[in-house]
Amino acid sequence: AGKGKVDAYNAANDLIGSDSSNADFTIEVVKITAPNGGDSLTSGVSTTIDYTLNSTVTPVSSITFSFSVDNGVTWRLIETVTSGFAPGANSYDWTPVVNKTKTSCKVRIVLMSATGATLATDVSDKVFAIAM
Repeated sequence: AGKGKVDAYNAANDLIGSDSSNADFTIEVVKITAPNGGDSLTSGVSTTIDYTLNSTVTPVSSITFSFSVDNGVTWRLIETVTSGFAPGANSYDWTPVVNKTKTSCKVRIVLMSATGATLATDVSDKVFAIAM
């Protein structure tokens, strides 16, 4: 999060106005839209992880999908994908599997560059359930 400033220039390149943000803001590079809290999934039944991906200066080389059954304390790798995503709305097919009903689940998405640097990450806003 940070503050921003916008400067306006006319055709002669003269500064004609300026403004700064009143509060910190965040630019979202990736945003999970489902499951994002309050959802009820079923173990062994296919669903999708829906997310919005915005353009990045450094190209996204891979996306890692993980899920947690303990509100994000520990994470289980679902898969790392290296293709099939682009800026805009995306979805990833996922079949969650648990051995008993879990009610404190979240998903996490991590965007990585070709050098392995983390470009962005997002986690479900609230917990969801995976039922047996």
